[in-house]
Amino acid sequence: MTNFYLSKAYPEYDVVLGSGKGFMFSFNFDRPLVFCFEKSFRGFWHMFFVFFTIDMVFLDDKNRVIELKEYFRPFHWYVAKKPHRFVLELDEGDIRRFSIKLGDRVVF
Repeated sequence: MTNFYLSKAYPEYDVVLGSGKGFMFSFNFDRPLVFCFEKSFRGFWHMFFVFFTIDMVFLDDKNRVIELKEYFRPFHWYVAKKPHRFVLELDEGDIRRFSIKLGDRVVF
């Protein structure tokens, strides 16, 4: 297990409490989003009205990576396989660029 320090990869990122519009109606990636939920759930995620591809990292309540979704394309949807408490929306290719793996811990 290794640590991935979000603030080292990106000096600026936004935190979204609960569900929000995220990147909807955005045309390019400018900074990561961290979605924080009160309790774990198995969420439905969509890229409706998002016009660029992203990577998604699903975390448990201890910030451990439990699921990865690479190259999530515009106007597609995805149902998480495992209950998660946090979700990172990163730039396309960041999972590979930063070698993020299952079991890693994310610090933000």
